[in-house]
Amino acid sequence: MAGSLLLWDVFRLESGPESPQLIELYTSEGCSSFPPAEKWLSGFLKDPGLWTHRVPVAFHVDYWDRLGWKDK
Repeated sequence: MAGSLLLWDVFRLESGPESPQLIELYTSEGCSSFPPAEKWLSGFLKDPGLWTHRVPVAFHVDYWDRLGWKDK
């Protein structure tokens, strides 16, 4: 694929001899636990083990919309 830019061409993470922890957070505006959980996850930005020992990721889910919880 000449001329295309792929993620692994730009950003590469290596954990070393130990596997890092993958921390997943699934969020929804309709959930009362969302603000405290997001605040907790953002605390990893100051963690010296960020990307080498811990990899936090957040995913916003909107499937609650069809169950009566409308996300913006």
